[in-house]
Amino acid sequence: MTFIQRYVIFVFFIFYLFIHLSEESRILAIFPNSKNEEIFNKALVKILLERGHHVDLITSFEMLILSENYKLLFNLEKIFNYSNFYLSNEFNYLTIPSNSIWHTSKNYANELCNIMGNKKIQKLLREIKKNSHYDVILMEIFGAKCFIGLGEFLKLPIITISNFFQLPLIDKSIGNSKSIFISNNFMDLSEIGNFVTRLKKNLLKYFQTYQLYYYTQRQTEIMRKYLDPNMPEIGEIEKNISLILLNSHFNLNSTKAVTNEIIQIGGLHINEDKIKLSLKLKSWMDKSTKGIVYFDLGSKILMENLPKKIIIAFLASFGKIKFYRILMKIKNIENFPLELPRNVKTFTNISRIQVLAHKNVKAFITLGENLAIQEALYFAIPIIGISISSDHSQNLRELVQKFVAFEINFENLNERHISEALTIVLKVKLFRIQTQRWSKIFKDRALSAKDTAIYWIEYIIKNGPNSLKSPTPSPLWYQTEFLDIYAFLLISLLSFTCLIVRLIKKLIKINEKFFIKIKRN
Repeated sequence: MTFIQRYVIFVFFIFYLFIHLSEESRILAIFPNSKNEEIFNKALVKILLERGHHVDLITSFEMLILSENYKLLFNLEKIFNYSNFYLSNEFNYLTIPSNSIWHTSKNYANELCNIMGNKKIQKLLREIKKNSHYDVILMEIFGAKCFIGLGEFLKLPIITISNFFQLPLIDKSIGNSKSIFISNNFMDLSEIGNFVTRLKKNLLKYFQTYQLYYYTQRQTEIMRKYLDPNMPEIGEIEKNISLILLNSHFNLNSTKAVTNEIIQIGGLHINEDKIKLSLKLKSWMDKSTKGIVYFDLGSKILMENLPKKIIIAFLASFGKIKFYRILMKIKNIENFPLELPRNVKTFTNISRIQVLAHKNVKAFITLGENLAIQEALYFAIPIIGISISSDHSQNLRELVQKFVAFEINFENLNERHISEALTIVLKVKLFRIQTQRWSKIFKDRALSAKDTAIYWIEYIIKNGPNSLKSPTPSPLWYQTEFLDIYAFLLISLLSFTCLIVRLIKKLIKINEKFFIKIKRN
């Protein structure tokens, strides 16, 4: 290599290094919710670090990330007992709160907001404000909307991420549609139905909106108490959100018209899983040429803690498909109450993504959770989805209609229903064809989920917090619902009707007088 060639390479290297360093940003990431969403949040942080950005984290779980650009500022688990609100993987997890809005927006969220009053958190926030060198705040949003107030407190743009396909918590503030035909995590609104059904859904929608408003007003008081006494109310604070990254995809969830601030990045975490299968498990899977049924209910529910009658139903159903092998997650095999069929292999903890990526997996039995469904669709594996809560059913609904999933409600888990689901998913060719088709569509994007997330985060950093917002002022609630227009049209119609009636009456009187006059003459 000549001197000139070396010199050119050196110049290009310096130029690249200059450009690369000039694009680095400092991001304050705040993930106050429980570690249930750790996989997606961790994947996003790793992507930002790989891009060269600096990420300082306040979270409820520690991320084992080796990077000079990463720093854990505070672990919220040290001062907040999440187990009081998110039950363990014992069977009592299945007792879902009857009023999920109350649980999400008041019971859990308001208590979580109170951690801002902790002395250590107060000290940390004051230090950050005094020496703020961040470009943006990246924040997970669920029920605790009070943390959005940190954007106002620190004078920084707010980018939120949501692990749920549709939260009605912030629709009003960003101008999103709240149609009665669009479901959300609290309410199924997908079926049109007759007039009575639509009336009920509309009333329920307004009641839900009122509940969300009423339960979260306490968060305004908390922000003013611990951040700034002049802090605007929570509804105004929400309008400061510059971008919302949704862990969803239009193939999985109901179609909805959204504003510019909402970007879907469903499946972001899938290609970030680098954990490899053990040689022993890989060898077993390679030899399972007739097919594998993969059973994994996730980290929240353990197979061995299910009611005994349900365990018996699963094992009996697995025994009927002897030509298939069953790969089942059981954390404590010593505690398992029954003898396993010969075609069942158990494991304690492996990468779900790497198992689903194997060519011999023919079906996946899981809960109707967002990440598990995305992974199965990505690798074109038909799903037998067990729904426990309303969001499980809503996650599965679109795929059931597309013949990609078969749903079983937890209350209907018995040998007959499980065997029926296995027979349909494994034997009906349509499921395999449709799963492959929709998997291809799920992966067919202009940009990958990873590149999409990076692009829009950097877009806000470069172009400012209002670069995706409409310059038009947010309409009032009655303007959003067109109530003023409907009222005007109704009043106009009534006025016109009254005018016509009066005119007819007057014409009748004139006519009567005319005939009376004729008779007299």
